[in-house]
Amino acid sequence: MVLAKGQSALRKVENEKEGSAPFKILSHIPECVAVQKRLEELKEQQKYLQSILSRGDNKIKIPKTPNEGGTGVSTVLLVKQDNSLRRADMKKRNIWKENAEKAKRGQEIKTKQVDEIRRSEEQKREEILREKKERELEEEETDTVWDRTIVDKSYGEIEIVYETPK
Repeated sequence: MVLAKGQSALRKVENEKEGSAPFKILSHIPECVAVQKRLEELKEQQKYLQSILSRGDNKIKIPKTPNEGGTGVSTVLLVKQDNSLRRADMKKRNIWKENAEKAKRGQEIKTKQVDEIRRSEEQKREEILREKKERELEEEETDTVWDRTIVDKSYGEIEIVYETPK
């Protein structure tokens, strides 16, 4: 299909006058249009670079705005800008990840601290309950009345020295 269009275009070129531009005839083929545009861009870029080098400067000046150069230079600048934007986006993502990790770590530390505080409070409560139970047991032991008789065996005879009241 492409060959047929190309052959018919060549016949038209042969039949037309020598001064006519062949690109106008081949403008219906998309590949030719793309090649023509790229050729024009390269010519503009070549003219621009020659104008820079013809000034006598040994240093090549890279334009800082797209308006200063041709389309080729502006595309280079756009690529550089795109790369710097990508780097900035990656830096932002890395910062967000680091902040998220820090927040996670901080949350984990806080939960551990809260758990430790709860455990220590539970242990204190258990100790307080044990002490209360021990006090209650001691109070019960002191409150109960026992009938006791104390015997003094130092004299050899059994004498009742003290007897608790009934």
